[in-house]
Amino acid sequence: MGTVKDYFTTNGHWVCKVSISSKKIYTDLMKYGITERKSLTVKPYKFNNSKLERAYWRGIVDGDGHVLKYTSVTAAAGYVYELGLTGTLFIIHGFMSFIEKNNIDIEDIKPRKNGNVWVIRFRKFKTVFFLIKLLYGNASIYLNRKYKMYKEIANK
Repeated sequence: MGTVKDYFTTNGHWVCKVSISSKKIYTDLMKYGITERKSLTVKPYKFNNSKLERAYWRGIVDGDGHVLKYTSVTAAAGYVYELGLTGTLFIIHGFMSFIEKNNIDIEDIKPRKNGNVWVIRFRKFKTVFFLIKLLYGNASIYLNRKYKMYKEIANK
């Protein structure tokens, strides 16, 4: 196994990288669609279990999504919460299907292309509230900084 390396990309994004040299791990990851340059090729896993599906999408958001709070002069509260996801169009559509299956109204939000990937952003507080509650409510495994945002939003 390799070590995790943290660095900033040339466009200023902080990323982590790990290199795995085990053929068995490599083969097992390939079976699940985790391939080289997965951000450009991965498709969502098909679940029959809604509890596992919720954990899966939480992991996707933890890895390739964001939950932000930023200042906005047009917002009544002075700030806006945003939940977003970056990935393949397959992943974005899969996430949107998961959201709709859980009866969360995403109105007419459309993914947009950003270089080689696609991005979807939710900024309406009611939508962000229900999304983050769906993903992080009663969760036992999560990325701490995103769970912290869940706790802040859930208490509004």
